[in-house]
Amino acid sequence: MNLVTAPKYIREIKGFYILWFDFTNKYIVVNQNVMTLLKIYLKSSNESDFLKRSNKQSNYSRKRSKQYYIELTQLLQECSIKSKDKSLVSSKLIHLQNKITVFYKINDFFIQINYSSEYAKSLVHPQLEHYSYQQNTSTSNNIFDILIEDKTLNLYKNQQLCGSFPQTDFHLLQGQFAMELLCVLNNKNEKDWLGTFHASTISNGHSAIMLIGDSGNGKSTLAALLMTYGFDLIADDFTPMLAKDQKVYSYPAAISIKQGSFKLLEPLITDFNKLPKYFINSRKGYVKYVQSNNYRKQQSLSCRKIVYVNYKKEAQTKLTEVSIDKILSLLITDSWLSPEPKNVEYFLTWLETCTFHKLTYSDADEVIQKFKTIFNEQNID
Repeated sequence: MNLVTAPKYIREIKGFYILWFDFTNKYIVVNQNVMTLLKIYLKSSNESDFLKRSNKQSNYSRKRSKQYYIELTQLLQECSIKSKDKSLVSSKLIHLQNKITVFYKINDFFIQINYSSEYAKSLVHPQLEHYSYQQNTSTSNNIFDILIEDKTLNLYKNQQLCGSFPQTDFHLLQGQFAMELLCVLNNKNEKDWLGTFHASTISNGHSAIMLIGDSGNGKSTLAALLMTYGFDLIADDFTPMLAKDQKVYSYPAAISIKQGSFKLLEPLITDFNKLPKYFINSRKGYVKYVQSNNYRKQQSLSCRKIVYVNYKKEAQTKLTEVSIDKILSLLITDSWLSPEPKNVEYFLTWLETCTFHKLTYSDADEVIQKFKTIFNEQNID
């Protein structure tokens, strides 16, 4: 069998196997039965050889073994085909005649961002608005430019192109900007990070819990709710983890709150009604951005618990432990994971230390008490 399609790393974690393919930087989770068949497949020279080997090691019929051969072939082919790179080639930074310049001060860092239009500003500024300040003369060593040219979004840092993306994929620019800012604030390079997870993370000052879930399931709302009751917000929707220590690091963006949660948070957050509303798109509708309480804080904490958040109207608050296969697909969807082999090993080692849970809730008071209990039960070094 052509071993080009074989996974570079295979790690057994809590009864499941995590496979990583270096060519495409893809992860998949399989159970013991599939792993047994995959091992046979990788040792086989062709379909006939696979059928002979599988017949000796299993009770599957020839017809069923043929079907497994087809499915495994398709799986490995999918893991060997790189996704189309949506980054584009752009020209050098042009001089902006009517740029919108905003200065930001985050901890001891001075950031300048030049926007080519109000739309370009809307992609980044709302989440960082609470760090903006008036400055007459520029003293920043970190100057970003966000330009729109011919339906292309261009991001520059100190006049060097960081990425160009189709305007329809504005989230790619937002993600690249977040990575560049993250590196500035921590004096790191992109290769130093294990990953940036599509997750909201909260802490009690000693350890952290990562909240994941499908869009609209309430993870950001829950993070804001927990913050109002004294928990620290580490990050919302963009949780960075350093490879070297496998700790989550704070990211200063505000929490994005969808319109469906406005009434819940109005009585809990001071001047919530005065916060501006921003229209994202027809799917997400209007959002407000709530200032995080990690302002002027730079935290790095151990995180050994991942909770899948599922808000369900009138549901009883319930926290149950689930298997890794239920969590990993959500964890890696829309997340960026480092393609560096050493960082992949760190990621798999970190997963081995984690527990995975599903939280169903509707009542705010009940869920607050639940998290107090969770943190009290954690014993993280």
